[in-house]
Amino acid sequence: MLLSLFLLAVLSLSQHKEDRFILPIYPLLILQIVKQLCRQPRLVLLAKWAGLLNLLMLLVVENVHKVGSVPALDYLRHMHHPAGSRILFLTPCH
Repeated sequence: MLLSLFLLAVLSLSQHKEDRFILPIYPLLILQIVKQLCRQPRLVLLAKWAGLLNLLMLLVVENVHKVGSVPALDYLRHMHHPAGSRILFLTPCH
């Protein structure tokens, strides 16, 4: 638990915050939270529902939410463009 909190504190000090820098500590945080919830029998059901909800959100984000840029680039690539024209495609991180 202390390692998770330490890593979270160190990453929070960074000026440049992106999810990819915090992703490595998510499993540690989730493991610690589940361990604490499972120590209290009345919260075990809540922990199971929270895990199921997170799995559902993961499926939505990976299959629906973040898939727009690839088809958009494919569509733009196959469009007819006048000679010398250019398309600037900015992604969310730029």
